[in-house]
Amino acid sequence: MDTNDQPTGPDASEHPATEPEQRAEAERYLAARGLLPEDRPASAAHNRRRYERIAAQLNAEGIPVETSPSAQLMARMYALFDEYERKTVAARALAGDPNPTDADPLEYVKDIAAAYSADAADTLDDYLDRLADQLTLDDVRSLRLAGEAAQAVTPRVVMAEADRGMKPARIADELGLTQSRVYQILREERQKRVKELCEYAVKAEADAGGDPRKTLARYSAALGDVPEQDREAVEQYLETLRGAVARHQAQQDDSK
Repeated sequence: MDTNDQPTGPDASEHPATEPEQRAEAERYLAARGLLPEDRPASAAHNRRRYERIAAQLNAEGIPVETSPSAQLMARMYALFDEYERKTVAARALAGDPNPTDADPLEYVKDIAAAYSADAADTLDDYLDRLADQLTLDDVRSLRLAGEAAQAVTPRVVMAEADRGMKPARIADELGLTQSRVYQILREERQKRVKELCEYAVKAEADAGGDPRKTLARYSAALGDVPEQDREAVEQYLETLRGAVARHQAQQDDSK
């Protein structure tokens, strides 16, 4: 790439010479792009990831990216980023990408959550007054329903992250729940899985012409001598299996 074609940003002579002035200039560039965490935390995190991704792509293509903290180099860097992003967004939009800017669909909700949780008690009323001026009744209804959906889907998300290897302590930290609550969710979700498995096994046994009651008897006998440390888990499984067999038998009796 011809360096003469690279955007250079504002003329270097316009930049302040002293370090404090350069720092203020750098912060102005960050603030203008929503990159200061104290301004819009969710937006800042998204934008930082976006610029890091662009920088990695430019480096992969052999285009040098300046990382000096001076205002002059930051201006050139951001000008290069902006030009690259515009071209990339345009190309992705023309290719039919429904989200060419990689915008976070939950950014606004995350901004509200961050501001609400960060505000001190003496400033919370002021924030809520500002928020009330921004939201309509339809907005509030949507946010309330989204909150209910988030609460309902939480056990599924917790279980999915646990399946992927995330520790309960980290899940609790990221969700803002206590570890005991996370362990409770995991127990309940695993019990649901066992119940679904038992229901399926009983139905498959019956469909194949077998007697689920005999299967239950075999399982009870086979698992009767398990070590003491496994006794509670085995008893819970057998109790769930008994329930599945009983429900199947009741359905059979009702159909006669």
